Amino acid sequence: MEGSLIKKAKSIFEHSGEFDEDDEVTFTFPNEDNNQLFYSKFILSRCSPVFKAMFKHDFKEKKDKNVIIEDIKVADFKTFFKWCDPMLSEHLTAENVLQMVEIAEKYQIEAMIQQCRKIMHHDIVDKTFQQAKSDRYFATYHIDDIVKVLLVATKYNYTELLKTGEDYLVCFEVQNVLNTEPFEKLPIELKYRILSKRICKVYETVGFKHV
Repeated sequence: MEGSLIKKAKSIFEHSGEFDEDDEVTFTFPNEDNNQLFYSKFILSRCSPVFKAMFKHDFKEKKDKNVIIEDIKVADFKTFFKWCDPMLSEHLTAENVLQMVEIAEKYQIEAMIQQCRKIMHHDIVDKTFQQAKSDRYFATYHIDDIVKVLLVATKYNYTELLKTGEDYLVCFEVQNVLNTEPFEKLPIELKYRILSKRICKVYETVGFKHV
């Protein structure tokens, strides 16, 4: 069954941008001069339960064959379409993952969510921390990318990312952490845990036992 679906999807993309009339859906971006993109309902329905419900049931989008997008940029949706397209299957990267995870979560695309979580963990958080260690000091500019991932992890409760990011930030000097604008956007409970653990770490370093 899976093989036949892929075969059918590939046939749709024999000529890039051309779809069967019943299969085509328009995406309109009112915040970007009503720019429009066109895509396959079949492929979107196969990737996302949200799109499947949208196009199958009696929603406005099914009747109008038009989806209004006000909270995502055209450029990001193009990347998303390329990821969905079985002929292109564009890989997600550390450069676009923070935009793509928002789309993946909005449309409940589990495979994409898992890819995003792995990239954020290994290609941003882990890599940034290793870079900070190799520089032999934990400078402020190393913190920003980790905190940006923590903001996403907090929003969607990605527990493994929250734990790793929290443990890494404990290694930075308190004044460096406090000097970052993204850090101030984190929930108060998370900031408190990070700073409390950092203070305990300092106590241990100088030989004091924190009670």
